[in-house]
Amino acid sequence: MMTMGNAMFGQQQKENTTKGVLEPQTLGAFACCIAGCVFVYHFMADQAFSSVLTMSVFAQCLSYTLVGMQISSSRSVAGISGRTMVLQATMLCLRLTSTLFMDGYLPLDSTGDMVYQVADICTLLMVLKILHCIFKTRRST
Repeated sequence: MMTMGNAMFGQQQKENTTKGVLEPQTLGAFACCIAGCVFVYHFMADQAFSSVLTMSVFAQCLSYTLVGMQISSSRSVAGISGRTMVLQATMLCLRLTSTLFMDGYLPLDSTGDMVYQVADICTLLMVLKILHCIFKTRRST
């Protein structure tokens, strides 16, 4: 038998799970990422399979953008690991040293000329912003 408290908890849980998906900022971030992927695939990479690498970097940038949006909307960094973000920033810096100065890990199509690196730099900036929130501005949460 379901009590009134359980029913209210279920309703509150249902509202919390759908709230983040329907926000206009979230939908806008997804739309920008999808539009960027479609543009790169059709117009820059001439539908080459190696453009999947560039699209994966776009998706990675989207993921950290969504984490940043969650931090700004909830005003809390609860549940986000600072050590993991430090490792991600380290990984991005090491990958950028390879892609900016050498030809390692680059897509073979034209997106490997600058688009891939710019997306990686944007991802690094998002991770650094998240780290700033974790260790400085939202440290108490």
